[in-house]
Amino acid sequence: MNKAIFLTVSLLIITLTIYAQVKPDINIVAGTDPEFCQKLSKTLSIVLLESNRVFKGAGNLESVRDYFTDEGFNNFKDIVEKTKPYTAKKRYNLNVIEVVTSGLFEVRGIKVHVDVGETEASPVQYLVFSFNKKGKIARVRYSIPAHNYQDILNEGIDDIDKARRQKILEFLEVFGTAYSRKDADFLEKIFSDDALIISGTVLYKKPEFNDLMTCANKPPEKIVKYRQYTKKQYIERLRKYIFPSNSYINLKFEDIKIIRHRKMDKVYGIKLKQHWKAEKYEDVGYLFLTVYFWKEDNPVILVRVWQDTVFQGDYDVSIYDFDIIE
Repeated sequence: MNKAIFLTVSLLIITLTIYAQVKPDINIVAGTDPEFCQKLSKTLSIVLLESNRVFKGAGNLESVRDYFTDEGFNNFKDIVEKTKPYTAKKRYNLNVIEVVTSGLFEVRGIKVHVDVGETEASPVQYLVFSFNKKGKIARVRYSIPAHNYQDILNEGIDDIDKARRQKILEFLEVFGTAYSRKDADFLEKIFSDDALIISGTVLYKKPEFNDLMTCANKPPEKIVKYRQYTKKQYIERLRKYIFPSNSYINLKFEDIKIIRHRKMDKVYGIKLKQHWKAEKYEDVGYLFLTVYFWKEDNPVILVRVWQDTVFQGDYDVSIYDFDIIE
């Protein structure tokens, strides 16, 4: 093979490597009538392929806009542009779940790889797509762990409680995804105007350089700084500092517990373990939220408290620690 032909073949191979991408085959196997399942399968296969193409630098999200509602497309566009999801498998066999309270149909468990930069954060996430009755994608978000999801639903004591728990789980997924999307407008809407917000930052102070041997064996001193914000201050900090200074933000929630208030059945407390991974900062802490169902489909956050210590003993936080006036 002469040099010119060899060079042409080499360039072709390189081009194919750059632009080739996994063509995901989504198969919705159960949950609703077969014709609707087939429609959702086709839609997801098409939009996820386009997401893969964007990841490779060759896609155009506008080409799949017709498969979404306006809100759903904005969700998807933000997620693709800011977290760069790429399907982790060739074939997915999934179920669809009807969410009675919202009239939507959810497809969960779509495993993707996301951009976490040079950190040691897990690149694996799971996408959730919510469809309306016409088969258009109405919402897109990242999910909480599957086992935790079902356990929490099983703890519901009546139909209303079970429906609210399902809504809270969806709410948490949308809440976490909003940080990845850097959607300050959405976060501003879901916090009560009088919300109590306590955030923390973990810093490490290096030991003073007095004795080389002592310094080598002594770990950095951990310093945790807490600060209370009003809603306005918190959202402004996200807009001006946190979101612009990080090319990506990746939140993971686990060990979720939901408690319904004994006297106010529209008020729920949520405890969870939060992994925050971003370009400039990362930590693992524990988050407590109080949410209020002022409307059945639109809970708002009354309290958000973060701490670096697990909720137990002197460091426990309870839904009854805060005065709530309905």
